[in-house]
Amino acid sequence: VKQNLKCRDLLDEARNYHLHLSSHTVPDFEYSVRTTPRKHTAGVLFCVGGRGGSGEPFRSIECYSINKNCWFFGPEMNSRRRHVGVISVGGKVYAVGGHDGNEHLGSMEVFDTLTNKWMMKASM
Repeated sequence: VKQNLKCRDLLDEARNYHLHLSSHTVPDFEYSVRTTPRKHTAGVLFCVGGRGGSGEPFRSIECYSINKNCWFFGPEMNSRRRHVGVISVGGKVYAVGGHDGNEHLGSMEVFDTLTNKWMMKASM
């Protein structure tokens, strides 16, 4: 670990971030993608897709309710996706691209938190 510069940089960044959390001073470092505070949609954090030990991609969405402090499963996506891009905007969760175990995907689907349903959208 000490010999790998990228690994050392990540550890330094994590250390600086956690030291900042425990202090009351203005941070002297800039936020990165990894340390930027996250926002939630509808009081829920979403874990979308992924893969198991055998490498098979998931269609699942696992949800964590911030208010109830519990995990639950949401409805499955239309496509299996690992290495999927995910973003939430306006009460919807978008799953973009990824890999279905056979090929890279150019499709996109959106989860509506009000209807609790996935819908396919325009492909890339």
